[in-house]
Amino acid sequence: KKKSSEKGYIHEDNDQNKNVKELIDGENKLNDILNMNLTESEKAYHLVLKKREKQRIESILKESYRDRLQKFNDNLASLSEHFDIPKVGPG
Repeated sequence: KKKSSEKGYIHEDNDQNKNVKELIDGENKLNDILNMNLTESEKAYHLVLKKREKQRIESILKESYRDRLQKFNDNLASLSEHFDIPKVGPG
């Protein structure tokens, strides 16, 4: 008989912790990039990439899972049904 174990459910807190860890790792990688032998334009490119990634992660962290799900459902509700019969002709 198998023991009941916790399933691999995704918890919102775990996702946020993962994103925060990615953000911290990104800052460490940024320091590595700045210490590498890169041209000024390459360094600027990597800085912009990291800045955009940081903004993206922060925007994801601001919204809860329920908010994202509600936004997704609202978007789906606004779309037309793919199986609707198209109106063809005058009648």
